[in-house]
Amino acid sequence: MQALAQLRVSSCIKAGRLKAHLGELFAIAGGQRLIGGRCSYAGWWGHELASRFQMPPVFKPIPGAQGLQQSNPNVLSIASLLGSLQVFEAAGGIRSLRARAVGLTRYLERLLLQSPRYVPAAEAHKYPRNGQPAFTVITPPTDAERGSQLSLLILPESVEGLMDRVFAELLARGVVGDERRPNVIRLTPIALYNRFDDCLQARVALDEALTVVSRIVDSAQL
Repeated sequence: MQALAQLRVSSCIKAGRLKAHLGELFAIAGGQRLIGGRCSYAGWWGHELASRFQMPPVFKPIPGAQGLQQSNPNVLSIASLLGSLQVFEAAGGIRSLRARAVGLTRYLERLLLQSPRYVPAAEAHKYPRNGQPAFTVITPPTDAERGSQLSLLILPESVEGLMDRVFAELLARGVVGDERRPNVIRLTPIALYNRFDDCLQARVALDEALTVVSRIVDSAQL
């Protein structure tokens, strides 16, 4: 059981996000320094079984990794996690997936920076309030400082509801991103199933979406 728990912890950390949501199974890597030593991560399921239901005032951890348990994991959550880990393994492991993810994100970034609607990040703060709908990338440019996601700040920031309109146009073109109000759209190429061609289609869809929204804004101002 201890080896299994350590495997789960290690796998979770290496994999990063495993498509989990609030309330799902979560684990952290602590290493041998936490196992068998004084543990401040006291949880119901980590206390020894013999005195657990006596509710003693002092926490007595189960020896090994089980002493770090915080709560009772949902069976379906564990099954989903196991399935995710098996998919990661079948795809070549974390190193292989990370390498592909870096390549996809770099390619998407390069395409975005070539867009006629792109505004350099250093110039975004002075973008005119009456400027045409545009965007800048606010995610760090180095691989070590980001994952697969690129956050696009929709400009001008002062136009209420502009991001929502652009986001809706992207969805209409089959590009499923993530919105962060009031003015950020996040695009994330997924190494497991996205292709480089998907990145190109996303860039084309973004240009089209901004053009359509630009026309709507112009007609509203007439």
